[in-house]
Amino acid sequence: MAEEKVDRPQPQPQPQPQPQPQLQQKSMSHQEFMKDPYFAKWYPKWINNSMEVYPTIKKEFETRDHCISCLPRPMNRPCMILGSGPSLDKMAPYLKDWKHPIFSSTSTAFVPRKWGRTPEYMCAFDSLWSTYNEHLMLDKKISWEGTTLLTHPNAEPKMIESWKWDKYYYRRVFPGHEFFELTFPLMFPWIKIGVRFSGCVANNSLTLAAFLGFNPIVIAGVDFGWQDDTKTKGTNWRPVKGDWIKDPDVPVDTIKYTLVIDDNNGTHTHPHYYGFKSGLLSIYASNPNINIVDCSNGIINEFPKVEIGKMIETQGWGDYGVNRIESIEKINTFFQNLNNGRFEWQQEEKKQL
Repeated sequence: MAEEKVDRPQPQPQPQPQPQPQLQQKSMSHQEFMKDPYFAKWYPKWINNSMEVYPTIKKEFETRDHCISCLPRPMNRPCMILGSGPSLDKMAPYLKDWKHPIFSSTSTAFVPRKWGRTPEYMCAFDSLWSTYNEHLMLDKKISWEGTTLLTHPNAEPKMIESWKWDKYYYRRVFPGHEFFELTFPLMFPWIKIGVRFSGCVANNSLTLAAFLGFNPIVIAGVDFGWQDDTKTKGTNWRPVKGDWIKDPDVPVDTIKYTLVIDDNNGTHTHPHYYGFKSGLLSIYASNPNINIVDCSNGIINEFPKVEIGKMIETQGWGDYGVNRIESIEKINTFFQNLNNGRFEWQQEEKKQL
């Protein structure tokens, strides 16, 4: 979607104080890698996926370069990243009036379309289908013209093989792991850009948006938590016979984890969501040329908060009180508290809903 040609101030990155927050993934040997239950579960799937899609990707690169480095950059304009948190429901009707690029996941891509807006970028991050909506991506009656798929060889093969529109690749990187640092670059020599694994698609979108030079970056629905136990995710929509059908709300899991800390805005969250938050803050801290403005309503408190109506009115160019030094200081405090064990979790049995 074309940007309106009006004069507007360019956001200026501010100096970054020291020390940097420390939450980078530590290097892991293969043995350490496989001891982690998460990686032990997913590592075989990642390997199998990359082998399955190798012929498809090789053939695509024989036609033209599909590495993400081919995309224009720096973009020097705002963008918006859509998360899957409950607050996205409130913002969704406004998306049709956002005049800059939108990054969505495969599971949230139908949300802007329901409200008359096609996302410019779709990040296919996960290695299997996680929602029914993702199956609908392959419906031959649905066109994704105008949407660029950003993905990697470990992603779901059906998505990669069936996507008929613009598509660009990067490689996942796990520092210290032989397959991802040595074998993978040899297996896919045409994909010259590696992106460090950061836990979730919202963080992945942030990394890619920063790489492409978008600034400021607006996050919407990136809650990493919920405030109503009957609804822990934003509403998914799917097109059925010319109409939009709302998927059922997702209630809280069997065990609810409540974060015991005063500045959490009354938001319930899971420990792994706090890991996602840590990853997002680390990405921001390691990219001194980006600013983040937060339209979400969750556990992120380190960036300026802006109501979605004001964001649409100002189109990402407003005076939102962005102060990188202040954000970094808050991030440093967060990691200090995290490392000192300030965050304690209490398990509560799920209420009967």
